[in-house]
Amino acid sequence: MIKDLRDNDFRQRCLQIFRRHELEGRTPCLREVVVKAIDSPAPCYYVSHIYAYDKLSRFRHGAGMPRGNGPRDRMWREIAAAVDAERAALGITYSAALANVLNFRRPSSFFISLQEGMRIAREAFERRIVYRPRRAARH
Repeated sequence: MIKDLRDNDFRQRCLQIFRRHELEGRTPCLREVVVKAIDSPAPCYYVSHIYAYDKLSRFRHGAGMPRGNGPRDRMWREIAAAVDAERAALGITYSAALANVLNFRRPSSFFISLQEGMRIAREAFERRIVYRPRRAARH
């Protein structure tokens, strides 16, 4: 499932950021790691061509592009702008331009909310914790 791939990629990015901070002698809080991971470029948009084509067609022929500032709204505006740029530069069909964007362009961020990022990252960091039983007090 695409969401599982996105979550796995996001967890890996969080762990990379955390390790980088460790090498620098810092121990960042989970929120700091998540914010940096969200703002870093994602490997892909995590949407299928068919879904993206249908969604963008509805925007173009319906109520227009989403105006909100949420992560998904920003993602759809970024994809639409990239598709328009591909069409203008290469003179190709909308579908071909969308395929180029989804296959060869990297998104500017992971386009997930802080809350969702924290949920995903907690799972990654909980697995890394090693629990050691306390030693019994010596008498």
